[in-house]
Amino acid sequence: MNVNLVTLKKDNRSIDLVNDTITNLGFDVILKKIVNYDPYIKNTFSNIFDYFSYDLIEIKRREVIFKDFLNQEKEFKCFYALLSDNCNYIESKFIGIIENSPSSVVSSSTFLLEKILIVINELVDFINITKDKIVSKDLKELFQYVNSNFNENYIMQLGLIIEKFKFKHGMFVSGNLDNNMDLADFEIFDQETDLKERMKWKFSEKIILTQNDDRVVKEYIRQTDMALLKYANKLARLTKDLLEFLKDLRFQFSFYIGGLNLALAIKEKKKEIIFPRIIEGNNYLEFNGLYDLSLLLNINNEVVCNDFDLSNKLVIIITGANQGGKTTFIRSIGQAYILSQMGFNVNADSFHFSLKANVFTHFNKEEDKEMKSGKLDEELGRLSKIVDLITPNSLMLFNESFSSTYEKDASKISFDVLKAFKEKNITSYFVTHLYELSNILKEQQLDNTIFLRANRSNDGTRMFRLAIGESLQTSFASDLYLKIFKE
Repeated sequence: MNVNLVTLKKDNRSIDLVNDTITNLGFDVILKKIVNYDPYIKNTFSNIFDYFSYDLIEIKRREVIFKDFLNQEKEFKCFYALLSDNCNYIESKFIGIIENSPSSVVSSSTFLLEKILIVINELVDFINITKDKIVSKDLKELFQYVNSNFNENYIMQLGLIIEKFKFKHGMFVSGNLDNNMDLADFEIFDQETDLKERMKWKFSEKIILTQNDDRVVKEYIRQTDMALLKYANKLARLTKDLLEFLKDLRFQFSFYIGGLNLALAIKEKKKEIIFPRIIEGNNYLEFNGLYDLSLLLNINNEVVCNDFDLSNKLVIIITGANQGGKTTFIRSIGQAYILSQMGFNVNADSFHFSLKANVFTHFNKEEDKEMKSGKLDEELGRLSKIVDLITPNSLMLFNESFSSTYEKDASKISFDVLKAFKEKNITSYFVTHLYELSNILKEQQLDNTIFLRANRSNDGTRMFRLAIGESLQTSFASDLYLKIFKE
């Protein structure tokens, strides 16, 4: 049986785009909590977008499974730790085993099967402890498969096989001498188990091998390996098949254990574990208490949250005071969609949304001295790579894009991009200080557009919350004054 608790969709974006999105959205901080110092889970989440699903059934399936992990967190974490440690050890010892001599394959396979039997017994015990509280159909089917295939009889038979080929009481070899005085017709027996064979040979003629019988000794070793070969292949295959099952189980469990690690980290910050509500259709979005998860995980203070109904809005322009919460807001939007469509809990008190085909980011980068072309060319080059991949009903997050050129040119480029994306039903969040862009959007009366603004109080204190409001034609000179003369 192939364990199927999570179905992957291979993401086709470049590693540079993946890393950009992870960094831009603060997902590097989130991934540290997901991984929790486990190198195997780190490998599982090497590309989070492999788990970003656009399939409603798949997302709901994962969500139910994940809730089962949450409801019995200690039991699942304890079994996963045992499973992972044993898989690592068995896998390291199994590598190259087929290339060894038959006698070595038999010995090594028997040793590893003994380790595997321990894990199977632990798996059966784990299922018996947790099965009554399981809700997920997929976990129930997995548990039923294990109970029917790894029943008492199977475990007993596997134990007997292991004991037989450990040759505790020595290995009894039977054979004949042919007309050329070569050894032939070798069979292998365990001395205690195969008592009749041992008694038959007890009264047979004995051949004493001396140090001068070098040829016969070599032939004896060769024939012994030949006799063991048929057992070696079967034992190695059995070991491989059982190991593959346990590895598959470890991989599938590691995805949910990663989500569990993150949920427990959120709990430690006194936040409730909230699951999103998916609304069928397009461009629905309403949320309360949405927060930047990477910020929550990095500070000890309360984080500022935002509440909006942005349904049917395809262009969201965000302006306002520097360091007023604009970037934090679009990070929280990206995080919420990714976590929700992975089947995990969301960074909000409530999050009702319709699915997005994918999530992309285009953030302003620090100028690179080794850059071979101009900064604007670099920005347009990155955008071109995104355009090649982005599909209708995707989410696009811009942060101070195209600000490296003159405001008039930057505003025109920005408008053309936003208009083109809107026509493809791509939702764009655009953080900007380009006042001219706001004017163009108003003049062109681009529908499905909304303006949000990061405000501050009269004394300059940031509120870090956004409100509906058009951009202000101000350079916030007081910010610059305070920065220069207060430092």
